[in-house]
This record gives sequence, structure tokens and C-alpha cells, in this order.
Amino acid sequence: MHLPSPITLSLSFALSLLFWFQQPPRPPAPDYIRMLEGERRVSGLQVDRVVQSLGIKPGQRIADIGSGSGLFTRPLAVATGPQGVVYAIDIDPELLRHVEKSAQEKSIANIRTVLAAADDPKIPEPVDLIVIIDTLHHIANQPVYLPGLRKYLRPGGRVAIIDFSKTWPEGHESMKYSVETLAGWMKNGGYTQTDTFDFLTNDFFAVFTPSTQSSRRYINLPGRAANAPFSDGVLAGNTLYLAGRLGVDPKTGQVPASVDEEIKLMLDGIKSVLAEAGMTMNNLVSIQVFCSDLSLYDKFNAAYRTYFGQTFPARAFLGSGPLLRGAHFEIQGVAVRD
Repeated sequence: MHLPSPITLSLSFALSLLFWFQQPPRPPAPDYIRMLEGERRVSGLQVDRVVQSLGIKPGQRIADIGSGSGLFTRPLAVATGPQGVVYAIDIDPELLRHVEKSAQEKSIANIRTVLAAADDPKIPEPVDLIVIIDTLHHIANQPVYLPGLRKYLRPGGRVAIIDFSKTWPEGHESMKYSVETLAGWMKNGGYTQTDTFDFLTNDFFAVFTPSTQSSRRYINLPGRAANAPFSDGVLAGNTLYLAGRLGVDPKTGQVPASVDEEIKLMLDGIKSVLAEAGMTMNNLVSIQVFCSDLSLYDKFNAAYRTYFGQTFPARAFLGSGPLLRGAHFEIQGVAVRD
């Protein structure tokens, strides 16, 4: 199989490729469906109680991300009634065909299937509720994926997540995460936890809503000087303001002799601050680069291009006087969460 050059890959796509290559092999669809609908799993997930706990109102729009066999899709559709709709969302066309067939057999007419991308559920319209059940661990780069769901929620919309908390299936070792990790992802993604339920024996069950408060969050990377009179970034609502950043070696506190290494350290630092806010380089909308030696313009661009895909943020490249610590470059920017 031929893969594109890493230079042309966006960061999120590259992470998705790495993640999906590490996924454990899945049984053929018929066997997988039997497993998903197995008596032990159905009993353990307490499907009816979960649906009841969500307090679904007639006519609501719901998205079931990772719908699989439709185990939850069907009762969700019954709960929202004929005036509502449930979008069964999966990356596997064969599983979606099964959902369609099972809905027809049970005369459930308000289910719509959606073939998703690995990094985008492609929900056709804003919804009142997104459920992600035993699925989030299969999704690559959750700190970026989860904030991206906000644009699919109607005002007052919720995200309900159920996943393993104690015993994980064999082959899932590399995908484990904790409910505490999830809480961090959601907080960084602009959500507030509104409900938690503890009646599932091997799964956590948490519900989140987008935060209504536009509070500021101050982001600082590990290893920075404790007395520095500035933050590495300030997140205000959906906008992240990135402080000016040098290409300093964290081990020595000095700018390396290699200009290429300096550029890499500087851009990697920007990428790390973005990651702390649940963003990637693709969230950048504006960049300013200060350069003490304009003859390095082409060298900078050659490295800079490798951090983006086909689109770039707006940018100014400015000649400057001497920079701190003898650096050749300093970069600052603004990023916006989609």
C-alpha cells in the first residue's frame, strides 16, 4: 500500500492512520453483530435503563456514533417517537445495512444511517443528543474529535458517553483510558459534566453539555520558568491566543546551533500548546513570525509547510532586530476551535 508523503499529511490524519493500523482485527460482520447483540452484553449494558436515564423527549434529534448493530439505535428511535429521528453513524457500511434491515423488521421508520469518516461523524443536522457507547476508545485523537462535536449540537444539546471502566476486552490494551482522562478531554474541549450514572458494573456513564461560560483558561507547558510573567496560551471561549515562542532546547534552555532544529523546537512548542487546548495546527487562523535574518525565509518555509496539509493560516513574516537568547525566529498566533 502506498501512503502519501508525511509532508502532505495533516497531523490529525497522520494520527488517525497510526491509530487505525494499531486496531485489533475485528471478526466478520455477521459474527461481530452476534457479539454486539449477545445476551451477556445486552444484560451488562442495561439498554432500557440507559435510554430511560437519558430523559429523551418526543421529537428530539439524536446521533448514535458507533451505532454498530443498532443495539441502542432502535430503542432510542422508539423513545424519540415518529416525530423525532435517530442517526445511526458508523464507518462500516455492512453494519449500517444491518441497522436498516433490523429497523424495517421492527417497523421503526425514524432511523437514518450515516457513513462516517474516521475523524468526522458527518451528522446531517444539529441534534439534541449525541451518544457514544463502547466506541470512544476506537476513535483516534479524542482530544481533537470531542471538541469537534460541539458544532453538531443544538442549543442545550448533550453528549452521553459510556465506555469500559474495569475489565477491557482482550486486544484493547492500547486503547484504554480512564473516566478521569475523559473528564480532562471534555473540559479542555469546552464541555461541562452535567450527569453521571453508576448502575453499570463494567462501564462508566457520563453526560456533558457545552460550557456556557466564556471563562478564560491559562495554558502553560511543563518545564517553563515558574516566574515567567506570561502564559504560553490563553483560551477565551473558543479562541486560543498563543504567546510568542522561541525555538529553545528544553534541556539546556538555549537556542540550538542548528537553525533547522531551532525551527522544529519552536513549531513543536506551538503544536504542544494547541494540543493542551484540544486543538491542532489546523485550528490556527493567524500567525506572526519575527525573524532576525530574512535570508532564512526559504529555510523557514520549507520546515513550516510540513506542519500543515493543503491549507495554511493567515501569516505575516516580519524582519526584526535581535531576538532574545540570540534566536533567529519568534512566532505567535491565534487559533479558533471549530
